[in-house]
Amino acid sequence: MPFTIDDLDRVTIRVGMSDKKLGELSDTQFGAWLRAVGAEGTINYTQPRPGQLDIAIEERIRILNELESSGFYIPGVMGAAETAPPARSGPDRATLAALKAALDQAAVQTDIARGLAQQTGEFDPRIHLLQSVDGAMALLDAARGAVDRAQRQSS
Repeated sequence: MPFTIDDLDRVTIRVGMSDKKLGELSDTQFGAWLRAVGAEGTINYTQPRPGQLDIAIEERIRILNELESSGFYIPGVMGAAETAPPARSGPDRATLAALKAALDQAAVQTDIARGLAQQTGEFDPRIHLLQSVDGAMALLDAARGAVDRAQRQSS
């Protein structure tokens, strides 16, 4: 049975320490709730003004209907599951190993770039070169940590 606008005022979910109806959620809360239940897909946003992104009510309904039609089950929202949702197996080990190697190579190259940036100094007032390279290294370190965790979980 497809979701309608009325369902957004009928379906209540747990948000933090309280319960809220789907229609009462802020756009940020709605997106965070979808991620928390493991939903994957595309959300179409509108940008009424710079720095603000909105999810239209019709888009929320489209997302729920798309999830339901794909067989995705959300407890308390989509009735009873016919079978337990399949466990996610995660990426395969060979792909993780290749990703780890690529990230390690990128970290080495970024470290070389950091040294060269220190030697060069700041030459463009529009960008903080050393901070940018440090930020890239921090992102690489976070990605490498995620891959390490995935590798440990898959063994």
